[in-house]
Amino acid sequence: MTAGAALPALPVGRVHLGESEAGTPILGYGFAGCGEDRVLVIAGVHGSERSGVEVAERLAGLLQTGYRPVPHTVVVPALFPDNVAQGLRQGEVPTNRNFPRPGESLEGARRRGRGTPVDSLGLALLPENVILVDLVERFRPVTLISVHATVYPERAGIFADPHTVPPGVPGDVADRLAEAVRRDTERDAALALRLARAAAARGVSLAGNRLEAEPTVLWSGETPEGTSLGGWAPCAVADGGPGGRPAVGVITVEVNGLPASAEAADPVLRRAELTALAETILDEALGATSPD
Repeated sequence: MTAGAALPALPVGRVHLGESEAGTPILGYGFAGCGEDRVLVIAGVHGSERSGVEVAERLAGLLQTGYRPVPHTVVVPALFPDNVAQGLRQGEVPTNRNFPRPGESLEGARRRGRGTPVDSLGLALLPENVILVDLVERFRPVTLISVHATVYPERAGIFADPHTVPPGVPGDVADRLAEAVRRDTERDAALALRLARAAAARGVSLAGNRLEAEPTVLWSGETPEGTSLGGWAPCAVADGGPGGRPAVGVITVEVNGLPASAEAADPVLRRAELTALAETILDEALGATSPD
């Protein structure tokens, strides 16, 4: 199934979402929920962050054993599979800054690029990001959990990206939307805090959340290289294109350290930590019930 093909309304099982720039299949795993909401979990945005990929793989593995999530859930463990295979963070184009302008649909980005979808800086969208944007527009998740990793222990944590009012909205409309934006940001911050506290209780290192003091759960990173998914997704799209959608809550998980368990100095300890993160997402974000 290519990026332009219509995805099933509720994809279930192993789904071929499209192919990378090098022709490698990009796979998603869909799990039917018992509620109406939808959650999308992605990893492998940066290919060197293999610990994040393992967290997503372990989450998909748990769901495949029969856990039933409340929201319908799609997991994409390796968005950039070629970079993951090489241990390469990214190429010349920053993979996590290569998205349409906030408030813009994929079709709007394509119109602006005169047939080729372009990002906020006018660069062509990478094929993998076209697939992701297309999936967000078709699947319409309420929450998107993006699992990354960091080499800086003090930055490890679970954070929410603030929602924003779409640009170009008239002042009176913007004023009315501001309250909804505030509520959505508070909702996502509460989810990030719940996830962080539950993960910390399982022994996961999340120094960036500063849970023992005044917790920090709102993402404060800058995006000078362009619009991040955390700038594009939490902004509603209503540009007249077929990809119009409500705002998506974005939760960024920054795992402490890049190595997967197989590459770690203590594989058993590392596997336990990454499994604990997967179980936290399973319990706190998906509310999954046990197959027993």
